[in-house]
Amino acid sequence: MEQAYAKVLNNAYRIKTKTQRDDVQLITEQINTANDDIAKAPKLLLKEEIDARDFREIRQENEKRITTLEARLIEISGASTNIEPQLAKAVNVLSNLGELYKDGDTKKKRTIISSIYPEKLVFDGFHYRTTRLNEVVGLIYKLDADLGKIKNRKDGDLALLSGEVVPTGIEPVSKV
Repeated sequence: MEQAYAKVLNNAYRIKTKTQRDDVQLITEQINTANDDIAKAPKLLLKEEIDARDFREIRQENEKRITTLEARLIEISGASTNIEPQLAKAVNVLSNLGELYKDGDTKKKRTIISSIYPEKLVFDGFHYRTTRLNEVVGLIYKLDADLGKIKNRKDGDLALLSGEVVPTGIEPVSKV
């Protein structure tokens, strides 16, 4: 189950950050294009296709563009991190949550409970209740519930399908 949780969370993270990765790729391509333009400018100057003033303008404009793009790239890629190590640690903690709670002191137990139930527990005189469950914990419970369901063919469109398997052979065996 730990691997399934890690895979689901990693896929969700990749889907959520796809546009960010696409932006990084686009900015990198734009930086490479500007560097190519700077590299081509001396050749154009030597061939006398541009003069010295045009050469300086090309170089300055592209250097300014590269500086701006690199700043954007640092800003965008700084938010994107490799979550694999953090995810492995988090899944390990979640899988051992019962042990951590059992072995923990009062402060540790309060931290665990407050991470599962982000809002305070309310005692109504008979029972403890919470107004909201942590979204990640809710998703994990939902994933557990969906994986644990026994699938039968009594409901839906599959009820019309036969559960019998035809024996193998050259021709199907007929029932007598």
